[in-house]
Amino acid sequence: MGLLKNKKDWMTISLITVISVAFGLFITNFLTGEITSMAAFTPGTTSNDYETADFYENVRYRREKGSGRMTDIFIIPTDTLSRSDINKVLERISRMENEPSVIAMDIIFKDRMSVDDTIVGTFNSLTCPVVMADILQVDSQGGFSHGTQATHFLGRLGEHVSIGAVNLPTNGNVIRYFKPFFPVDTLSVDCFAAAIARAVSPDKYDILKKRGKDKEMFHFPSIDEKEYREAYQVLQDPDELDAFLELAAGKILLFGDKENISDLHGSSVGNNVPGILFHVAILDTILCGTYVNNVGYFWILLLSTLLVFIFTLSVFVSGESTLPGAKLLMRAFQFGNIILLILCGSLLYVHANIYLKLGLPVLVVSLNYISADVLRGIMGLFKPKKDKKSKS
Repeated sequence: MGLLKNKKDWMTISLITVISVAFGLFITNFLTGEITSMAAFTPGTTSNDYETADFYENVRYRREKGSGRMTDIFIIPTDTLSRSDINKVLERISRMENEPSVIAMDIIFKDRMSVDDTIVGTFNSLTCPVVMADILQVDSQGGFSHGTQATHFLGRLGEHVSIGAVNLPTNGNVIRYFKPFFPVDTLSVDCFAAAIARAVSPDKYDILKKRGKDKEMFHFPSIDEKEYREAYQVLQDPDELDAFLELAAGKILLFGDKENISDLHGSSVGNNVPGILFHVAILDTILCGTYVNNVGYFWILLLSTLLVFIFTLSVFVSGESTLPGAKLLMRAFQFGNIILLILCGSLLYVHANIYLKLGLPVLVVSLNYISADVLRGIMGLFKPKKDKKSKS
């Protein structure tokens, strides 16, 4: 009689499967040190920078290629502009009949210069909201405070001027999240993109605030220079400034460096990305409402355990099966399910903005296949061997 022909045999196999699952979970935790991490299986130089969100974001990026991004964002690169040049641009804006909906300065005017009195007057002559960049300092307890990296004449600017923190949290060298708000003493400071959104779309800002998350993941529109220029309006020729500003009337106008080496960072989809483009991507996420929603750890662990149980059970069932090719079919089934898991995770991220951390399910399922085979091998050593019938 075969092993799987009665209820008792199925109970035996299920118990063995549970033991194998527990053994596999132990191996996973032992090898990685943290059951939710895949860092142990990535190169040492990048292990601290890797998240499964990077894989999802690359899939989304290749599919979208910068499509569907906002076109109401205009950027004036300031890499070659002096403070006097910036003041001249602001003076032109102040004389326009229709100013931009908001002007955002991703620039820190830290050093004092003779033109400062003039530029303060120009800022105060503007009627549209202005957002100034501020770099907050991290204290010894992980909190934030106003440091020395700030525009020195902020106190002289009018009420239409607000500040936004340009601090971007990194995991190693990669930026994939942003903090919407920074508690500073008893106050709360908006991040740079949130401050801009607050000025142009209070409703979208309120949605961000109601989410109440300490950090949010954002979608990256594009890193390719050509696509970057197509996705957002970037001033290419200074001689076309007047026409550019006319187009920017009623739109979002950003000032900031695009090629400053000290402001280039790694992202989920590439390296050496200018800081201003991160703020643009975050702003795009806020205004378009394309927030990424994480699946809770409990549900991921539950899914992983369920998948492991089913797939590990298939190892023992196929091992006792007398059907031809059962073991080969079982391997194909296991491999196909891992591919299906990765595909489902990608589709959820791309089409529903749901972040299913596939690192845990894939890692646990894969290692449990190994542990199940090991356990079957150990059981085989203690299984009584049948005597071969002698030929007459």
